[in-house]
Amino acid sequence: MAQAPVKRARPDSGTKADLRSYARLVFTLVSTVALAVLLLGACGTQGSGPTDPPFEWAEWEDCAADPGVDSAHPRPGLRRRVCLRLDGAWDFQLDPEDLGLEEGWAAPGVSFSGSIRVPFPWTSALSGVEEDTGDEGGVGWYRRSFVVVPALLQSGLRLHLVIGAADWHTTLFVNGDELASHDNGYLPMRVDVTDALRPGTNELVLRVEDPGNDAEVPHGKQGSPWYQNVAGLWQPVYLELAGETSIERLTMLPRPEAVGRFSVEADLEGPTRGCVLRLYADGQEGESPLARWKVAGSRIRGEVDLPWLTPWSPADPRLAWVEARLRCPRGEDALRTRVGWRVVGRGEVPGQTFESILLNGEPTFVRGALVQGFNPWGLYTYPDRQLIGADLSAAREAGYNLVRLHIKVEDPWVLHLADELGMLVSYDVPCHGIFPFASGDSPESRRRWLETMEGMILRDANHPSVIWWTLWNEDWGLAGMDGEFDADRQAFVKETLARAKALDPSRLLEDHSTLRMDHVSQTDINSFHLYGSDPRSFEDKVADWAANAFPGSGHNFLPGEAQDGAPLVNTEYGPFSFELLPEWQTDRDVSWGLRVLTGILRRHPPLVGYVFTQLYDVEFEHNGLLDYDRTPKDMGYPEPVTLAALNGADFVGFEEPWFQVGEGEPLAVTPFVTRWSAAPIGGAERVRLTLQGGRGEALGALGELPVSEARYSVESLGPVEVPLPVGFSGPAWVLAEWLDGDDNLLASNYLPGEVVPSASPSPSCDADHCAIPLDLASCAGDLDPGTLAEVDGELQAVGFLGEGGLECPISIPEELRDATALVVVFEGELAANLRGAPQTTASAQGGELRVAFAGQDLGLFALPPDRADSRGILGHLNGPSPAGGYGAWLSGGYVTLAAPPGESAFLSFTASGPGANGLVIYGHRLGRYGEAPALKLYR
Repeated sequence: MAQAPVKRARPDSGTKADLRSYARLVFTLVSTVALAVLLLGACGTQGSGPTDPPFEWAEWEDCAADPGVDSAHPRPGLRRRVCLRLDGAWDFQLDPEDLGLEEGWAAPGVSFSGSIRVPFPWTSALSGVEEDTGDEGGVGWYRRSFVVVPALLQSGLRLHLVIGAADWHTTLFVNGDELASHDNGYLPMRVDVTDALRPGTNELVLRVEDPGNDAEVPHGKQGSPWYQNVAGLWQPVYLELAGETSIERLTMLPRPEAVGRFSVEADLEGPTRGCVLRLYADGQEGESPLARWKVAGSRIRGEVDLPWLTPWSPADPRLAWVEARLRCPRGEDALRTRVGWRVVGRGEVPGQTFESILLNGEPTFVRGALVQGFNPWGLYTYPDRQLIGADLSAAREAGYNLVRLHIKVEDPWVLHLADELGMLVSYDVPCHGIFPFASGDSPESRRRWLETMEGMILRDANHPSVIWWTLWNEDWGLAGMDGEFDADRQAFVKETLARAKALDPSRLLEDHSTLRMDHVSQTDINSFHLYGSDPRSFEDKVADWAANAFPGSGHNFLPGEAQDGAPLVNTEYGPFSFELLPEWQTDRDVSWGLRVLTGILRRHPPLVGYVFTQLYDVEFEHNGLLDYDRTPKDMGYPEPVTLAALNGADFVGFEEPWFQVGEGEPLAVTPFVTRWSAAPIGGAERVRLTLQGGRGEALGALGELPVSEARYSVESLGPVEVPLPVGFSGPAWVLAEWLDGDDNLLASNYLPGEVVPSASPSPSCDADHCAIPLDLASCAGDLDPGTLAEVDGELQAVGFLGEGGLECPISIPEELRDATALVVVFEGELAANLRGAPQTTASAQGGELRVAFAGQDLGLFALPPDRADSRGILGHLNGPSPAGGYGAWLSGGYVTLAAPPGESAFLSFTASGPGANGLVIYGHRLGRYGEAPALKLYR
């Protein structure tokens, strides 16, 4: 039970705590005075006047802030000139028995027993509290003081407190009086606190009640069975100075009829008689406003042209700052936003019979990554803006042109940086419910959801990066295990689609990012989700969606509803990996499945986009391209193949997912290309094919195949016969490089496979040495059953976990039994042993292994982590355990035996002590190299 707050006594001025408080108070006092003077100088002119005042664009300073607090404006796309960030250290106390209201915790002079770092939720590590109040939720109390100078209260200006977001119900007290409340965990709370202030020190107290995993409250993926709950403040808190009549909202949506033209809608608060609203922009010519409206009422609608602003696109993300100045008889208010002109639509692809998403009239193949919006340090709250930029940059560097922001209203800086980077965004409305157990569907939950949806669209409408809104994810909050998606719920979805389109006609609207084939006819996106590892099953299902995607088709839609040609987009796919799967799948390699499944999606028009799940791991889900701590995973693709190549607008691939042929058998592969970029075609384009072995060695050039100039279609370039080197067996791949006439690389890919050896390795000898393959089936000791793996009835992986040992008998060939001395060398593909051969870097851990033969120490081997990625070709083909796992080829020993050990001796492997981390030994049909571990004996 938390300690009860107590009345504060006057502190001893000599204490260290008081010195810190005094320094903070002085900083706040000086900042507030500076803010008041700044705004009085900028906005103190009285009267609107009959003419437009001269205008010159001026840079605005960042917010004032405590030392160590980010001073950037928390909402850069809708900001006033003068602001004070209140993030940083607040007094804090949890209220597990909810006694705070009854006991008067909001009263002045009450002291809380702890502190918290705002704006991090109290369930996060960065808050300094890290108290998991769980699915039942909890109540937290926050307290902070700030100083107001008398001049501010006499200026006629208004001081607004803004809370970016707090989960979920927030009550604001100023100087002990309850001033306002807010019931939403995602939308900003904005309160004019001026009349509650007094000269000198003022106290803010916030009571935030987190409902936890309440099915009737929108909370996205927080709570069981998904991710950790987010509780309390999770977006910044700040103060802004505004005029007596203020601009509360400024929405600018691109108009399709002319480049640079926007529709404008502004909401005003306060007396509007005699007011005039003017718009200016950074980069405009002249001092006159771009638009001017006399105010008649609290809402203004109109249009404005920014004729110099060229279209925004991922390749050229042009943006413009716009300043709105409201001049009234009693003062002025000013607000800035940032816009980009681009037109989003859907339409038929040139030369084809299907639709795609159109960006500025150009067909666009969407290549997206799903972003959950969680991190291990701050949960919903990013530690800093740098990590936001790093996440978006990681997606772009991986070749994606879109991120799907998943069932969360994001920090405004996410969209601000997406605008700058040129990253497209599809944006999910947070759902209620506890999927899959309960829908939580009720009149109250629908009211909260509608408020969130509408507020989200209004808050973020100015961001050109957002190209479509997704209302529901897989029916979450509508239909769970407790109910069907009945007629009433279907009608509600149609109603919400209509409301969303009325709010924002400039974007596409998706009803469901669906898993259950339950679209309604008004959707602009015909989406589906599909996970799996079996390429044949995956392709059959994709082909079925593609074949049934045409106007009038009822496929993927509710009974009685029909497609109208909406673009077919796969909005979730991947080789899913999470804790509830069998142990060997909990952290498996995603690089193999990403390549295979993406290739299938790229050759099935009318599919015109996909969203890979996901950009980074989250808690128990390990199917990201990055670890949860944002460490990039090594995909293991051969050069020059990269993630960017696999996700490019122009794509080269193979119809086959992989190959596996017997030694000496014929091999044929079928490359294909598909072109969606708007780049000029570079004459004499062709695809060059080469064959490479498992160590990357060149095995032969296979020729070059001409590529046509066709766009928006799939062009098959095969089949192509692949001559295999005589006597070759083991892992290999066919590399495909799409080149233009100047040998510039346009796209690359590869097809991995195995040439299956005709016989198992056997001992071989020449004049001075013998190589003796290790018979893994003969090894005995601390064998771990989960490590043992057979291929075609032959044991191909053995090992143990942690500390342990193995002994494997070696027969000495007769050719060496009369030798006077033998030099011993051991070679093999080995790794430390962690269950499942994880791809996640955080799980990687090497080890140490002592190897001996016939009692003679061959040395201490440094084992690499047991890892899985696309280099483990044989593990993927012959697994599944470990799926894609591989080790390193280690060689060591070079120890001389004074005399042969006789007809046989034991090769022993021992891991003990602090460096022990198990062992896995791979045979010639598993792992990376396709070579059996062997003991080499030299005369």
